[in-house]
Amino acid sequence: MSLFYLLLLSLCGLVGLVLRGRARALERRFTRLAGETDALVKAGNHRPGNSNKTDPYQEAKRQYELGRLAQKRDAVESRYTAWNGAAERFAGFTARLRGWKGRFLPYLLGAADAVLLLVVLDQFGSEPGVGTRTVAETVNALLAR
Repeated sequence: MSLFYLLLLSLCGLVGLVLRGRARALERRFTRLAGETDALVKAGNHRPGNSNKTDPYQEAKRQYELGRLAQKRDAVESRYTAWNGAAERFAGFTARLRGWKGRFLPYLLGAADAVLLLVVLDQFGSEPGVGTRTVAETVNALLAR
């Protein structure tokens, strides 16, 4: 497997890991907020003493807290949906990229590896007669026959 293709797959793996991690963190946060909201809904009305009337101030405070938690939960849910969708789309892209094994892209990146190797040899080669120009002239001479 060529070096560039391997680096591309590794980079895709890291990006996928970050996307999935962010989606999992948002899912845990959504679960926590949903639990708090459900607990507040199930808490019921606060009735002081033996009275059958609810305290309007306590009820207003409870409704305010419920609305605030519901807004937070909805915002986290929409962000979770977006991040999870991005993670799934990127996982599909990575799977398609892995499926290209033996096709055009890995061979193209393999050629880029060979060119990079020739450039490195040309720049840091110890022999003065060995380099990309010499290799290119030799290949042209062989192909011209």
